[in-house]
Amino acid sequence: MKKKIFTFLFAMIASMSSLNAEIIRDVRIGNIYYDLSTESKTAEVSGGVRDTIIIPSSVEYESTVYSVTSIGESAFDDYSFLTAVTIPNSVTSIGNYAFSRCDALKSITIPNSVTSIGKSAFQSSGLESITLSNNLLVLEESIFNSCSSLVSITIPNSVTLIKKQAFLWCSSLTSITIPSSVTTIEAHAFNSCSNLASVTLSHGISEIGIYAFCKCENLTSVTIPNSVTSIGKYAFRNCSKLVSVTIPNSITSIGEFTFSLCVELVDVVIPNSITTIDAGLFSGCSKLESVTIPSSVTEVKSSAFKECTSLTKIYNYGINPANAYSNVFDGVNKSSCTLYVPKNSINLYKNAPVWKEFYLISAIEDVQAIEDAEIDNVRSAKVIIDGKVYINRGDKTYTLQGQEVK
Repeated sequence: MKKKIFTFLFAMIASMSSLNAEIIRDVRIGNIYYDLSTESKTAEVSGGVRDTIIIPSSVEYESTVYSVTSIGESAFDDYSFLTAVTIPNSVTSIGNYAFSRCDALKSITIPNSVTSIGKSAFQSSGLESITLSNNLLVLEESIFNSCSSLVSITIPNSVTLIKKQAFLWCSSLTSITIPSSVTTIEAHAFNSCSNLASVTLSHGISEIGIYAFCKCENLTSVTIPNSVTSIGKYAFRNCSKLVSVTIPNSITSIGEFTFSLCVELVDVVIPNSITTIDAGLFSGCSKLESVTIPSSVTEVKSSAFKECTSLTKIYNYGINPANAYSNVFDGVNKSSCTLYVPKNSINLYKNAPVWKEFYLISAIEDVQAIEDAEIDNVRSAKVIIDGKVYINRGDKTYTLQGQEVK
């Protein structure tokens, strides 16, 4: 028994000695601190003492050469004096918070040897520009969160995932191109990028997360590629200068309030891949004039078009009226907004809950005729005469069938 206890204690002591020997921490060599692995002969940068840091590809300590392969977690966190860093090609990873809160750091180049950068690595730093490694696979959570001076960045084609809050509150960012390698943009990725005016979404993206582009107040247009299948709730909420959006038929799910408070949005065509118009989807879009609802839609949820006060045309292709919540069109002037439906379904809509509240219910086939009759550039305006709808064009009046009224 005593022999077994002795053997166990010896093994424990040997193990602890081995662990202590494997990592030698906070060794200062020049103006940089390192953690040295005696087993792998590699060095991880753990800090520094100067405003300019030039990291070598290898260091020597007690006659042993160590290859510098990583920058450790929080290595330069809150180094407000740090102005420049040179990273060698020997480095393959940068840890969490490595350069966060480095207020004076304005630019940095990440060599192509780096394949991973940890979460919040540059959060709240003073970065204005950065060159990323062409072999980086993921933009981690909050990697550039609150980099309010970041003006431009190129996302390399190697990146497949943009994690949550990656560019949250990057208020100086003006444009971004998402390469085709990216499949997912996670929650809040570009939330509150208030000066972001141009977004290019490449084919390959399948999912746009919740709040992804919320409060991008200078974004004027967005074309969603037909590789996207879902858009999370609030994804484009309060994009107050968004005038147009193209939604492809590949999308099967659009979350609640996704385009709410997009006050400059004028026209929306909902794709025929959608079966449910979710709650508050276009609520508060005060300049929205025209909405096209496909026949695939069977349900319109609460407040979907609430306070769309400029809405004058609803093109609803459903043969049977979709189930609509009672407050779907609260704030819409139902006496001046025309609901266009299939000709043979007019009576169904006139008797359907919510839809019957529209004073003007006309046939889609008829409005198509007048649109075909508009052969010049004279602006058309809908008028009501003796309870019937006519079109004024210049000094002439037409029926909805395109016949001139004398």
